[in-house]
Amino acid sequence: MTYQYGDSSRFAYGKRQRMREARVWWVDPPAYFTEGRYLAVAPEAATLPMDILPLEGTTAEAADRFNKEEAHMRPMLRDAIGLAMALNRTLVLPRMFCYCDNIWKEMKHCRVGGAFGMTLPFDCPADHIISLVNWFGGSSGSETEIPFREAGFLSDPRLSPEIKKSWQRVKIPPMSAGEARKALAPYESARVLELAVAKDRFCGFEDGNEARRFGRLVQQLVPYSRHFCYEDGFKVGTGGIPFYSPCCHGAPGRHFPCKYLIPPPPFFSDAKSPPQFCSASDQTAAVQEVTVCRRLVRLMPMSVPGFGFASRSPSKKRRAHILAAVTARAATAVRSTAVHLPWIRDLRSS
Repeated sequence: MTYQYGDSSRFAYGKRQRMREARVWWVDPPAYFTEGRYLAVAPEAATLPMDILPLEGTTAEAADRFNKEEAHMRPMLRDAIGLAMALNRTLVLPRMFCYCDNIWKEMKHCRVGGAFGMTLPFDCPADHIISLVNWFGGSSGSETEIPFREAGFLSDPRLSPEIKKSWQRVKIPPMSAGEARKALAPYESARVLELAVAKDRFCGFEDGNEARRFGRLVQQLVPYSRHFCYEDGFKVGTGGIPFYSPCCHGAPGRHFPCKYLIPPPPFFSDAKSPPQFCSASDQTAAVQEVTVCRRLVRLMPMSVPGFGFASRSPSKKRRAHILAAVTARAATAVRSTAVHLPWIRDLRSS
């Protein structure tokens, strides 16, 4: 928390969010964990299959993998916002992988100096991937326009047992707001509605006012800007790029080069002009209920960088591989020992 990217002059949103994600923010009232209806994205739908990056990989290579994840995550976030608005549910931010650290200066191996042993990917803190100030109301400071919870919220031990017992995962075809309200009406009472597939699922609002509101909000909430400044392959200091040179721009040989985050996806708000993935979909496809083992979902190690599971049980060979990897990298990978060591013991005995 020495630095992050989510604070404003109005409030330290970023610091509070980091503490919420680490489960050390104890100021939220009990209602934060007991009230509401939620829309979530299934863990295996939230990210692409994980690639653990080598310690000696270059920043440019890691940035390319980051952008591959970005191309999956950003449209999914766009559609999850639309469906949460349509269904009047609180959005639980999906799990997001970071294949590179985030800092304003040059990096090596996509890691900040002093942290070259850090495991990539790790679970992104929200301020590394979204503009928290906008999510918390921007200049107005309103935190209620798009109610949301941090990634990992549904695995928090403080979550109400009533919410845990009222949880339904569904697989839906692409649909508009009106279609979603009708098709998902049987699950209106479910406290958690979890999407088995979330990317390219939302086709816009039929109502003009709702469409305009959604169009305005996704433009504020979905885009994010960052660069990947690197020194890999360059001599730094005497005879090379001078120490403390700027990133991305400057005189030849006197700045560090950069790669950039890919542009955000297109936004579709009006159901009368749906995106191609809606026009080409089977509009008669039914909503499918998906059975899932809740125990594994609740124990998913959100704070162990690079070693998350999908909700399905991994094979015995895979569990042994993951256990060995977690043990070998424990000094740098395990960030919340008190929470996650019991989970590791469960894995060892299974």
